Amino acid sequence: MTAQITLQDGTLFFTIGLLALCLLAYLYTAFRERTLVWKISSHTLFSCKKCGLVISVRPLQTQPRQCPRCTGRPVPYRIVSASNPNR
Repeated sequence: MTAQITLQDGTLFFTIGLLALCLLAYLYTAFRERTLVWKISSHTLFSCKKCGLVISVRPLQTQPRQCPRCTGRPVPYRIVSASNPNR
């Protein structure tokens, strides 16, 4: 007994194969995006009042003591950018 594949069966298998390949590509992309996605850091941003340097502070620190460039006083970054429309 020999199995013969008709044109309709071949087209059906080809279509199902393409759909399965698309599904696998989508699942691979979704998995890769979830594992490699950039996560928002828990660091806080501060900006120096004198020189404008933006400073990143780790979560365990409450606020940096002084700017490393000019030893000015840093303030939270959002306050500086909200008060100055040119930034």
